[in-house]
Amino acid sequence: MVGAIRIMLEADTPENDLSWMQTLVTGPLPSQSLLLQAMQKAIYEGMQPTLGPRSANMVAGLATELAGNTLYLRSMRLLWPLVKADKQLQLQQWIISYRTTLGDEAQAEPAMAALDDQDQQKTEKARFARETGSNPILRQTAAPQ
Repeated sequence: MVGAIRIMLEADTPENDLSWMQTLVTGPLPSQSLLLQAMQKAIYEGMQPTLGPRSANMVAGLATELAGNTLYLRSMRLLWPLVKADKQLQLQQWIISYRTTLGDEAQAEPAMAALDDQDQQKTEKARFARETGSNPILRQTAAPQ
């Protein structure tokens, strides 16, 4: 298992993915905690069929916990190789949808900016759960073996 993860982490991130990540510098983004939750879920779902639920949960949890100690785009770049291609596409679509939705809401509801940080995080978590159709806290949803 360790060797396979090491190979995944050492793989070069495709140039188009790196370019896309750089475009995220401008515009609204989900909070880093929501991004890490989405990436943790994607890592888990990609690894679970081959590693089993317990190992996949451990890898996904530890990887996102460690990456959470870095800046936003750096954490995304660190975790990207652990996310399977189909899940990468889902993450990209989720971020694009978030940016579009937030842009629409910012125009329609200027009062949204007046929410304090705690209310904003609750709003983002609810939006994430609604868009992905799942509980954003993977550790509670993974079944132990």
